[in-house]
Amino acid sequence: VGDGGLFTDGPYGFGWEWDDFSDEEFPQISALEVNEGVLGVHVAPGKSPGDPVNVTLTPPTDYLPVIIAAKTGPREASNDCAVSRPWDKNYFRITGTLPLGAVLDQNVPIKDPPLLAATLLHQSLVKASITVTGRAVTGQTPAEAMLLAEHLSLPLAQYLSRMNKPSDNLLAESLVRLIGTNGDTPLSYDIGHIRETTFLRSLGLDTSALGMVDGCGVGRRNFVTARAVAALLLGMHK
Repeated sequence: VGDGGLFTDGPYGFGWEWDDFSDEEFPQISALEVNEGVLGVHVAPGKSPGDPVNVTLTPPTDYLPVIIAAKTGPREASNDCAVSRPWDKNYFRITGTLPLGAVLDQNVPIKDPPLLAATLLHQSLVKASITVTGRAVTGQTPAEAMLLAEHLSLPLAQYLSRMNKPSDNLLAESLVRLIGTNGDTPLSYDIGHIRETTFLRSLGLDTSALGMVDGCGVGRRNFVTARAVAALLLGMHK
């Protein structure tokens, strides 16, 4: 059972654009994620022009169907091969032409990250010759569940460097939901935003002049003043 219920909102930030949802920078927001909610798609040409392309997923999984509508082209052909997922569906579609000698590697976000996590765990257990009754599903952790293992996150300083320098939207969205909590209560952006605003006021920022609608800044309705940014940087320096 994949339980992503710690975050009570999502799967997207307010104001995110639907036509971005096939891009790896816009994975669905969930409290349970594997591989940051994306699958790596490797596309290689077939043996001869006209053959279907060959597709492999990383990590390997049968979590979702892959529709292959792309063909292998001659070496001199234009490369317009592309991978996409319809914003409201859960399948990958491979289209276009991939010339001989070329490859395409792309990370594509999936729908329902907790189900992907449960599916990959199910596959790993079966591969290790462990008998599993039932199928991978999402829902609330059963009351009789027993802790077998845990995995701790990176220390915050390392987490921040992974979040800020590459501008990782998912890490930012997750972090704002976790502000000021020990992780045992339902969380949401709205709750994190209240805590965030309280902190900004403690630095002397005029929060009435700010408009913040998500945790990463992708939403088109995020507005901040230059004075507020300067005050935040000064507060961080001190």
